[in-house]
Amino acid sequence: MTFTVYIDTISGDFSCLRAIFRLKRDVGFHIAQTYIPTSLALMFSWVGVWLPEEFMEGRIGVAITVLLTLSTESAGAREHLPSVSYLKAIDLWFGYITGFVFFTLLQTLFVIGFDKRASQLRKWATKKRSEVSQEARDSMMSKAIRYHKTGRYLDNFCRVFYPLSFLMFLIMYYFVYTEGRQDDCISSRTH
Repeated sequence: MTFTVYIDTISGDFSCLRAIFRLKRDVGFHIAQTYIPTSLALMFSWVGVWLPEEFMEGRIGVAITVLLTLSTESAGAREHLPSVSYLKAIDLWFGYITGFVFFTLLQTLFVIGFDKRASQLRKWATKKRSEVSQEARDSMMSKAIRYHKTGRYLDNFCRVFYPLSFLMFLIMYYFVYTEGRQDDCISSRTH
């Protein structure tokens, strides 16, 4: 930050006082105590998309555990910071991470719904042989296959989408929010 005071005289503008303050925060504490653990927790929530469809309860358990861990971590990080009326970088970080884990939980619930519907249709198609025509059974089996494939497609898509979107967020967070102009409200010349 540079402050310069100018004096207007008959012979011209002359600066009479100049002070330069260079302030730099040590972010090592927050990187070690907040950013790395929450990033690892977020990455742990991605494990669900790599689990087979038989482990649906484990997928939900992982996402809920990570959500609870993030809420505890968020409360602990905010405890050491002053209360202010504007959005801080750490608030943006925790908001994104929590939203991302919540999205993984929703994705898991959608995949579970697709798999349950597929198994239900398969069961109906094999159980009701005498009550339903062959054409209706074939239709149910093709719907079951489509539901199952949709769930697998969603998992495969998220295996790529999650890391790429987190990487994009990290780049934007670093360059735009934390390294952006912090002196927008201070004019460069004070008269």
